[in-house]
Amino acid sequence: TLCSCCDVLTQSTFWIGLFCPIILVAQVMTRLELNWYGQPAQSKQQAKMTYNVVTGIIIFSLLFWSIPFVGSAVAVMFYFFMVYIGMHTRAYMRQTYQIPPSISLCGCCGGSTKKNRTPQEKGAPQQRTRSGGDNVFDDCCCMLFCSCCTTIQMARHTHNDKEYPGYCCTSTGLELDAPEIV
Repeated sequence: TLCSCCDVLTQSTFWIGLFCPIILVAQVMTRLELNWYGQPAQSKQQAKMTYNVVTGIIIFSLLFWSIPFVGSAVAVMFYFFMVYIGMHTRAYMRQTYQIPPSISLCGCCGGSTKKNRTPQEKGAPQQRTRSGGDNVFDDCCCMLFCSCCTTIQMARHTHNDKEYPGYCCTSTGLELDAPEIV
């Protein structure tokens, strides 16, 4: 579930997700072979560069945060960049692994709950749309309002955290000999 992030309290996955979720998103994106804006990479080399590009954007942002007015604008752009790539990564994961929405938005961000769907819709698979429903808006709201839990959840969906605990200083967030996707 979305709020089960404390299950890995003693692992680096939890602490990176809590204090720097964009690093954890970059590690998940590298595992899933996505590019730095959350789309499937054109090549393995492009996928391997995802972590480095996102880390470079973080460093670039940190350099400008101390400049008055400019720093505020950079901080806002950086936050929305994190939400954007996290939302696309989560959408890719949910679509690829057929993971249902994790929250019932009840009207927030245009969402709907499964119980409000017609009997014909209840049996039908969810479709990804940008105009409402449980789909893209679910991903967006999760990243906007609980990015730390959302990124930890994504990381846990892509590896077995009991057999392969997270590592903070690798591009995939895993030991070098661990499989990228479990």
